[in-house]
Amino acid sequence: RPATPASTAEEFIAANEVAVRAYRPKPYPQRLTIIRATVNAFDSPAAIETGLGWAPIAAGGFDLFSVPGDHMSILEEPAVDELAQILRKVLA
Repeated sequence: RPATPASTAEEFIAANEVAVRAYRPKPYPQRLTIIRATVNAFDSPAAIETGLGWAPIAAGGFDLFSVPGDHMSILEEPAVDELAQILRKVLA
């Protein structure tokens, strides 16, 4: 049966939590590219070493790039230039 759309922010958040808990990702066979902002209180050295939790999924390994700034400021000057350089390199 189709899901009922959430009508409030609280319902949306609750539905998202249920979906996240039920999701079981399959291994990705290719190399994975991970781009992170350097300003993040949750990115411990151990988390960075394991690709921020992606290592179990990245069957082909992973490359992790760090961009100066936080989650939103990496999309602004001057960090966005570094982000663009990483994307060019990865996509080449």
